[in-house]
Amino acid sequence: MKAFIVYNDQEPPITHDLIELAKLCNNCDGDFSLLSPQCEFLSPFAARTRYPGTNDPEDKDVKIALAYAARIIELVQSKMPTLFNPTP
Repeated sequence: MKAFIVYNDQEPPITHDLIELAKLCNNCDGDFSLLSPQCEFLSPFAARTRYPGTNDPEDKDVKIALAYAARIIELVQSKMPTLFNPTP
């Protein structure tokens, strides 16, 4: 999402808060509001998984997190087609 913010000539904040990043992206493209549930689920993982072994997520949460992260990546890439699908 930071790449999308830069792509739209904005300065990205120094944060790992996906909720905040999605809100900033939403200022440029309303489709990012669709990512609210995914961002709310994923944001705690930034701190929670920083130190392995202290608060490892359960396998089911890891699978959900990977699917949500893939959805975010997919949306970001679709919004920046010239970077991810350049014409020859």
